[in-house]
Amino acid sequence: MGGIILLIIIILLVYVRTVPANTAIIIDRDTHYHKTVRRGFYFMLPGRDKITTQVSTNKITKYYTNNFETHDGKVVSISFMASYYAENIDDVLFSLKSARRSINDIFESSVYWAVNDLSLADFISDKNILLHEISPKLNSEARELCIKIDSFSIVNMYVLASSSAVKPFKPHLSSSSDSPIKFN
Repeated sequence: MGGIILLIIIILLVYVRTVPANTAIIIDRDTHYHKTVRRGFYFMLPGRDKITTQVSTNKITKYYTNNFETHDGKVVSISFMASYYAENIDDVLFSLKSARRSINDIFESSVYWAVNDLSLADFISDKNILLHEISPKLNSEARELCIKIDSFSIVNMYVLASSSAVKPFKPHLSSSSDSPIKFN
């Protein structure tokens, strides 16, 4: 009897998500949009549901690590931290729906385009050059989606010895341009 109660408690802790006030989460099921949950509880289906975006009027801080390719073909592993918030959740949700992108994609794409504009020699000569490249791209993307960037910092960055075994991040591209897919 105690084992069954323990199993129920574990299932509830692992698969039930609580969405606080002034927050919305976007859930994908099997890699496609499923639902936006504004407040309350939501039962996540194991292996099928994934929270792809969280929007709040409170500051949200996320940590990212990914591999990115430089202009000269070198692969750099970059870990970065970003804090953001929304002044109006409805505006952000509408913008995300129109753009058909997640906030995670916005951050990673901004880093991708900044790194792709630089060569490895640029990184070696000036450690702060990446932040200078990312800031305008990230702020432009954030403005389009009604997101306010509170802070952005590079936590760790190093060149990978062999880039042939590593698949770097690439944003989804439209067929007509080199920019991320946007649906207006």
